[in-house]
Amino acid sequence: GIPAQFTPDTLTNYELGWKATMLDKHLLWNGAVYYMPWKNFQSLIFDPALCASSSFNANIGDALVYGMESNIIYQPNSFLSMEFSGSYNDARMKSDTFYNANFQVAPGERLPYDPYFSWSGNIRYEAPIKNALHGYVQYDIAHKGDMWNELQTNGSNGLPRVLQPGYSIMNLRFGLNQIGSHWMTELYITNLTN
Repeated sequence: GIPAQFTPDTLTNYELGWKATMLDKHLLWNGAVYYMPWKNFQSLIFDPALCASSSFNANIGDALVYGMESNIIYQPNSFLSMEFSGSYNDARMKSDTFYNANFQVAPGERLPYDPYFSWSGNIRYEAPIKNALHGYVQYDIAHKGDMWNELQTNGSNGLPRVLQPGYSIMNLRFGLNQIGSHWMTELYITNLTN
């Protein structure tokens, strides 16, 4: 029952994007919308009924991805800068051509590890302290939305499919750097809430 071979997959990307500057070039706005048909989607499959000792690759059907992404950078002066990025991504299986009772993929199912929404942002203040020595402080945050851990609706290898909840990670940085030199020093805290 294991396929003797699997064929290459093909992902075609149709994209329409923009780049814009405003407010006397203090504001930069980039973005894109996209549509991507994915033919012969490949997956690593573990099916002990077919091969108890190993996983194998197979083409399981066609998928479709569409969405949009954008980022905005605002720098009102030489000391302060702010950036925000966000994306919406809808990636789903369109068909199941593998036809295996132990590896069931329903058309319309979301692809694993692919959240609908992701976003990030940061704010940074940097100012001269003395001559070319600059000090800065920066706060940033990144968010990943909820996502499935598995493609199969019935799970795999005896484990259920789980919708992993969304999460955010925040970081804080304080630092010094010498403009025109090749050194910097930084104190940072990653994952502030944990």
